[in-house]
Amino acid sequence: MTTLGGVEGYAFINTKYANETGLYPDIQLHMAPASLSSDAGVQVRKVLSLTDEVYDTVFRPITNKDAWTLMPLLLRPKSRGTVRLRNSNSFASPLINSNYFAEPEDMLSGYSNWDILVSNWDICRKRSYWIIKFY
Repeated sequence: MTTLGGVEGYAFINTKYANETGLYPDIQLHMAPASLSSDAGVQVRKVLSLTDEVYDTVFRPITNKDAWTLMPLLLRPKSRGTVRLRNSNSFASPLINSNYFAEPEDMLSGYSNWDILVSNWDICRKRSYWIIKFY
């Protein structure tokens, strides 16, 4: 078996804001065996447009150290954005309004996901065979 794009694990989570049937999770969690500093800031920080200040403050302290990352993704946001034509010129860039988190329930679902992650971290940290340093 292989993994997609270096992601080694996935979890689908039903928060209390998920569909009532429980068949449609509202959060997908990606687990990757790396961090944004795993390449010592050569490419990933450029792709994500991280400023020197952000990279130096958050990621440089863990450069070239073993790391892993959890990336939550809201699967079914209630918020809706728009993509419209700027004008009649087909080469003109479109007008994009992503409208992220316009619906309060989207943010609440994210907070609920965070609570689930934190409670699981606490379980992991209490196990003596896990040597994890949180940054």
